[in-house]
Amino acid sequence: VVAARSTGGGAGAGMAAGAGAWALWALLVHRPESAAPGPGRWAAGTVWAHVDPVAVALPLSALITVAVSLATRPGGSGAAPAPAGRGGGEKSTAGAGSGFA
Repeated sequence: VVAARSTGGGAGAGMAAGAGAWALWALLVHRPESAAPGPGRWAAGTVWAHVDPVAVALPLSALITVAVSLATRPGGSGAAPAPAGRGGGEKSTAGAGSGFA
């Protein structure tokens, strides 16, 4: 899926959320991976033990990507924009007749 409005911060956050959700679901819930005694015992015998980790991680990853992309500026580093006139990317006018040396 390609989205023109997606930002680098959104993509990174989505990948991290998806990878983390997949790892936690695979290790703690999904029956084949969590068959050993331990933290995954609570899901044994429930419908949740049969849900594939990708079915949980993919929607979460997409949701986080959209949310972070909407909260950050496209084309930027994801940081809040600088106030106008305070180093917000204007060209330097030093030495170009501005009166500053």
